[in-house]
Amino acid sequence: MINYYVLISSLFSPFFLVSFEQLSGRIFQKVLRDSDTIRVHSTILKFHYIFCNSNS
Repeated sequence: MINYYVLISSLFSPFFLVSFEQLSGRIFQKVLRDSDTIRVHSTILKFHYIFCNSNS
């Protein structure tokens, strides 16, 4: 049990926390960028759908 405690406390050392924060921030930014791209694409598709339906 003491070994697990040492392992956990070494995992949550300041260096690990900083690197984890940077990594999660990078992932979060990528997710935001992807969701923006998806939103733009869905908006374009929506307008395209409306435009095609209004023509027919």
